[in-house]
Amino acid sequence: MNRELRRMCKLVNMYIVLLSPDNAEDLKKNHKEYLADLDMLAKLINAYLEDTTNLFQSWCNVSVEVFLYETSNMFSRMIRFLQMVIVNHYLNKYSYEMSVCGILQNNLSLVRQRLIQYDIFS
Repeated sequence: MNRELRRMCKLVNMYIVLLSPDNAEDLKKNHKEYLADLDMLAKLINAYLEDTTNLFQSWCNVSVEVFLYETSNMFSRMIRFLQMVIVNHYLNKYSYEMSVCGILQNNLSLVRQRLIQYDIFS
C-alpha cells in the first residue's frame, strides 16, 4: 500500500473515532464542516480509485499479451513464466488497493449517515 492510500486510511479512521460518544457534542456543533471535509475526502478516494482502475486495466491488457506468447521452446517458456509473475504481482497489488478504497468508501458512508442525522435532528 502506498503513502497516499495510507493517509486516506488514517483520515477515515480519524472520522470513525469521532463517532465515539465522547465526541458527540463536537459533532453536533460542527457537523456541517465535517460533512464538507468528508465530501473532499470522498472525492480524493474516488480519484485514487479511478487512477488505480486505469492501471489495473492496463496490466490486464499486458497479461493478455503475455499469455499469448509462443511457448515453442524452454527459453520462451521461462521468459513467459517470469513475465507472468511480474504481471500477476501488479494485478494483485492494484486489486488490493481497489478493495481498500471500497472499504474506505463504505466507512465514509457510515460516517456521512451519522453526520446527516445530526444535521436533521438539530
